Amino acid sequence: VDQPPSEASSRSFTASFRTKSRMGLLQTLLLIGAASQSCVSLHRSMSPKERQHIFGDEEVEKVPEYWLDKPRKTAHPEEEGHFLYNISYRGREEVFRLQPHSRLFGEEFHMVTRDANSSAMEFSLADQECTYQGESVDDPSIKIALVGCGERMHGMILSTLDASPFLIQPHSRGDEHVIHKRSIDHVLQKHSCLFNPKDDPYPEDRLPISRRSALLDGMHDDRMAVIKEGDLTIELAVFADDAMWRHFVELYGGHADAEMHRFILAAVNNIDILYGQRVINPSVNIKIVRYEVIKTPPSSMTKSAHKYGDVDSLLDAFCDYQAVLNPKGDEDPKHWDHALLF
Repeated sequence: VDQPPSEASSRSFTASFRTKSRMGLLQTLLLIGAASQSCVSLHRSMSPKERQHIFGDEEVEKVPEYWLDKPRKTAHPEEEGHFLYNISYRGREEVFRLQPHSRLFGEEFHMVTRDANSSAMEFSLADQECTYQGESVDDPSIKIALVGCGERMHGMILSTLDASPFLIQPHSRGDEHVIHKRSIDHVLQKHSCLFNPKDDPYPEDRLPISRRSALLDGMHDDRMAVIKEGDLTIELAVFADDAMWRHFVELYGGHADAEMHRFILAAVNNIDILYGQRVINPSVNIKIVRYEVIKTPPSSMTKSAHKYGDVDSLLDAFCDYQAVLNPKGDEDPKHWDHALLF
């Protein structure tokens, strides 16, 4: 341009630029506001069963603070079989390095499905090959446990500095994931604990870490000698009863099998990483040797047998049921030390 624009033209251009800038800013703010409103109101559109499933409470007012994200899993550029996982965490994008966690499953792992008068046994699960644990690329004190071969992954983020667990769960009606801090405070307010602390044979386990460490430093009894022998492995049998199965059918319909398997494997994987981060000596590892889905319960596990959910009756019925199935002798690779009922 040979000649500079006139002052009037300059003012016109500046006014136009500012107007467009304001409109662009307004549009951006509207988009952010709409996204925020969508996140804040999502739980209100859920059914009570969905809220219970995602947040642990049916009541709208009891839903904890949460946010939505579409995490991304990509192949690690340098390590074959490993992945990078990008997810929103505490107001920032965190990148995690994932590695397969195959030791969560025993060598003789098997799955049994009981339905009506038949049962079927399988020796692998689709998500078995997609069970991961890892840590933040920028902060190794932030750990993650995940299960899922596709975009819908269940898991947990855990900071070892403040022991705050954040659950990651796919929303049942979309590809977004709900991330929220898990707390049992509201559960403790509604229920009383049957455990009496006075009956605890090892009360030092409940002390703050600093006091516990100081106390343990002065202990040299037989218990501490056992502790030094090495890591412990808990061989676990996991059972899902017919009530659990119906719960997932109501939520996911034809996808109930895949969603329930993923949910349960993620729960056990979460437990495993929690044990791995706590101050426990010896280290405790969890290994699943059997996974059984009881779609149709045997006579000993029917509602009438355990008085329609009476805690003591249900526990007795389940203990007897799993004991009959458990191979005798720890040398049997299919034997389990503990059984867990969902």
